[in-house]
Amino acid sequence: MKIFINYSGTETSLAEAVQKANDVLNSALLHLKLSEKQSFDESNASGKIISDLIKNSQILAKVELYKSPWPWSKANAYTTPLQPDNIYFNSRKLSDYSSNDIACTLIHEFVHLVDFESSSYFFAHGSNYSLNKGNTAPYWIDQLAMEILNKI
Repeated sequence: MKIFINYSGTETSLAEAVQKANDVLNSALLHLKLSEKQSFDESNASGKIISDLIKNSQILAKVELYKSPWPWSKANAYTTPLQPDNIYFNSRKLSDYSSNDIACTLIHEFVHLVDFESSSYFFAHGSNYSLNKGNTAPYWIDQLAMEILNKI
């Protein structure tokens, strides 16, 4: 099994979520369903292209915890092209979500990293507001991941 996401800290819920995220990212079902998706909003890549980019990615994403200075922040996690192999997870959110929810967030953020890695394709979601973003690649893929995790 290829490792896409790594976490070396002591938070067991996050470690469990990372394992689940890697299981899904290696899942034949994820890549089959993703390959069937013809297009996404705010993207020039089909699901097949994104599936191939994920499978062939050279990224080993490191998950790092950060504590948002704002307790009311809605941000669960973020990535930045300035550090294209890091996923920053808001430690304030660890107790709010199940390991499946955290795994899907990690997958969503990993999709952003793969987007950063690609020079020919783009598949982000614009602003950080989730309203009406269900047909963008990061949101669509994290919802597919949840469907897969709920079947396991």
